[in-house]
Amino acid sequence: MDTLHAMQAAVGSTGEIVGGIEPDSMGRPSPCRDWDVREVLNHMLGALWLSAGLFADEPPRVAVAPGALPHDDLIGDDLPAAFKEAAEAAITAAHLEGTLDRMIETPAGTMPGAALGGIITLDVFVHGWDVARGAGHDASFDPALAGYLLGFAEQ
Repeated sequence: MDTLHAMQAAVGSTGEIVGGIEPDSMGRPSPCRDWDVREVLNHMLGALWLSAGLFADEPPRVAVAPGALPHDDLIGDDLPAAFKEAAEAAITAAHLEGTLDRMIETPAGTMPGAALGGIITLDVFVHGWDVARGAGHDASFDPALAGYLLGFAEQ
């Protein structure tokens, strides 16, 4: 598995979770101690938009500090559509020629594009689990993807 395949797999599995979230579960607590389900989702959408801008070497559509919440609600009235739009923007930008091979200036410092890809993939994967647990859903993930991301995280 490589960074792009892992990103697509994490977005796919988390997208399935997002598609099953009921509006009444948005205010429920999540495993992220200080955030409810809606806040975790907003963080994840903000991170996807931020990474899309960083990958494309453009100002991000949403400026959000790493590990923080965006200033505005990014979910709107259609959570699956909001997630799909942000995820597609990040994946499309990650696929730009040379993106994962170059150094990228991020709010957390300069890093290889592949490292940024791994970070956003891990973020989407882990927060997908957080959202599922907070909403009272089971979350099962591809063991190969989980193993790949564990190896990335251990680096």
